[in-house]
Amino acid sequence: MIIGYKKNVWDVLRAAIAMNREPNATFVCGKNQRDLDQKLAQYHGEILEKVEVMVPQVPVSVKLKLRERLPRAGGRCQPSLHTYITYSLKHKKCVPNELVRMLAGYYPDIGQALGHKDELSKKFFGLQMDVMREIERLRAMTRPRPAGNLMYVEIAPEHYVVDLYLEWLGKRVTDRASVVKCHRDYYLVNAHYLGYDGQYKEISPEEATRILGDVPDADIAVWEAFYDSQAIESRRNREYASAKIPAKCASLSPEIKIERSKIEHGIPRNCLDDFFSLQT
Repeated sequence: MIIGYKKNVWDVLRAAIAMNREPNATFVCGKNQRDLDQKLAQYHGEILEKVEVMVPQVPVSVKLKLRERLPRAGGRCQPSLHTYITYSLKHKKCVPNELVRMLAGYYPDIGQALGHKDELSKKFFGLQMDVMREIERLRAMTRPRPAGNLMYVEIAPEHYVVDLYLEWLGKRVTDRASVVKCHRDYYLVNAHYLGYDGQYKEISPEEATRILGDVPDADIAVWEAFYDSQAIESRRNREYASAKIPAKCASLSPEIKIERSKIEHGIPRNCLDDFFSLQT
């Protein structure tokens, strides 16, 4: 039997329950419904089943476990089981079938997965911590900037966290639409301000260019001159600034890459005239 499930929290939980019922079945994970259908179509002559048919409802007792979290450790709030599963699935090295197998081993008391009692639970705890740290760095170090009547930001996350970033940006910038470039893809946040349906929408590069024009490229020079003009001595303290923006964060966005380069090579002094000359 081939059992298919999608890469989200609820289907992973259903798959863990199904694995307890059918331990010899082969489990197939798809990023979305279309991807799952394409993968299942490759299994000719097999008994195919989708996990939402086998397990229509996740038991209430399991849903309540998703709220559980361990006590604070070292002053840091521990993740809930829902966050643990969500962030683990966002990691680029996550193998969903391993996560399903781990949860199936603890079922019905899946909250024990937070106790890190076996190698798999320790592994996924490390994965979700990697994702959590990246999200925190993106929120702290990326800077949406005005582009006409819009906001614009470029990000380059290592993991699959763009949807979490879009949700955060939508709550931060509520009075206008924002365009987010993630690697080669473009997304529109608060898309309803521009007449689209819904709050989030993936758009083509051509559509993004039509909306933005040349403002983002031109704005980099203004931002760089403004950054150099500020008399903030801690930025010119290479050791201190390097600790605040480590080299591993340089790839998060173009501005952070420029700022990291300035930290390494030094920031010139008395550049205020350059900033005003760009404004005229």
